Amino acid sequence: MCHKFNQAAIAQGATLRGLEGLFARSRQCRRHYGMKVRSAFREGIDSQYHASIERFTGQKRCRGRMDWLVEKLFHILIME
Repeated sequence: MCHKFNQAAIAQGATLRGLEGLFARSRQCRRHYGMKVRSAFREGIDSQYHASIERFTGQKRCRGRMDWLVEKLFHILIME
């Protein structure tokens, strides 16, 4: 099925897009972005399996924890 004024609709859309600008103002992240960290061990919360002692400071740390920097669907503002 073809619209009667399909070329006019395309031209109108292109004109509106030209007035608005060619670039998006913001985007959404597709994934979570983070990194593994060794946080301070929390007694009663963290498993002893993940516990380790730092060589230089002697502090008890928990391995295998994540520090999330950007969450999925977070809006990122694009600066022009």
